[in-house]
Amino acid sequence: MSFAKFGDTNIEVTLGNSFGLLTAARFRCSSAGKLRAILQNLAYISVCKVRHALYADSAGEPGALLAEGPEVDVLAAGWQISLMPAVSLLDNTFYWLAFQYDQSNSLTRYASSGGTGRYRSYTYGNFPNPFGAATSVAYLISIYAEYHEDRIPLRG
Repeated sequence: MSFAKFGDTNIEVTLGNSFGLLTAARFRCSSAGKLRAILQNLAYISVCKVRHALYADSAGEPGALLAEGPEVDVLAAGWQISLMPAVSLLDNTFYWLAFQYDQSNSLTRYASSGGTGRYRSYTYGNFPNPFGAATSVAYLISIYAEYHEDRIPLRG
């Protein structure tokens, strides 16, 4: 089965440690649907846990928490998949894909320009609502959302 996607599906080459941070990247969803998963490409060092969340956009900043996924064990490098609650996504709307790690054993993949990101110090656990004040970065993070696209039935 194929899913619609929004975010950065590329495997970026710069590596950074995001431990002790709550980090989010802003992307536009081009069509309406229901969220399925958030995927993030990580460089592996040793076992750790990662959590993902979806935030609403509030005037270009991460705002209200819309969905939070369960902990995912990172056992190898590559795309880590967090199955998410099926919240509704609106067409042509910006959202923030957020993540956090429980320790410094995996590295975030990103490009140092071309994106819109925010980060702040944060202790691993449940995601805050709202996101809160954060530092701005231009990183393009290897993270994207998959969703079931709403389809209008054809009448014939």
